[in-house]
Order: sequence, then structure tokens, then C-alpha cells
Amino acid sequence: MEMRCYRRLLGISYKDHTTNEEVSRRIVNAIGPHVDLLTIVRQRKLKWYGHTTRSSGLAKTIMQGTVNEGRRRGRLG
Repeated sequence: MEMRCYRRLLGISYKDHTTNEEVSRRIVNAIGPHVDLLTIVRQRKLKWYGHTTRSSGLAKTIMQGTVNEGRRRGRLG
């Protein structure tokens, strides 16, 4: 997924038969040293998870699966 984003930014088609190493080298030349996109996504997900677990909203309830038990309706079996 990350290479697809880099190729799109650089305007490189898969038909050009450019290796991933070449794409990585071009990205470093274009924008300089950087943190991988997947690392950034993981960091942001963890930051959002921490934010929602400190709250008391619906997102926390859904993520933690702490729904109050109640009367179940419907047919059994």
C-alpha cells in the first residue's frame, strides 16, 4: 500500500517496471528522510484509541464491547 502511494506521488506507473528500491530512493531524494506511512498510521490509531478510552462516549462503548446485558429478544434455536 505504501509503495502504491509513493508511486502515485512520483507519477510512476507500474508499466515503467521501476523497482521498489528505486521508488524509495526517489522519495528520499524528493522529500528527504521520512517516517514510513504505516508507522504514522499506527501512531495515529494508537493516539485515537487513547483519546477515546479516556472519554465516556459511544465510541468507547463500541470499542470495548461493554454493552449492558438486557433481555434478549427473538427466537432461540
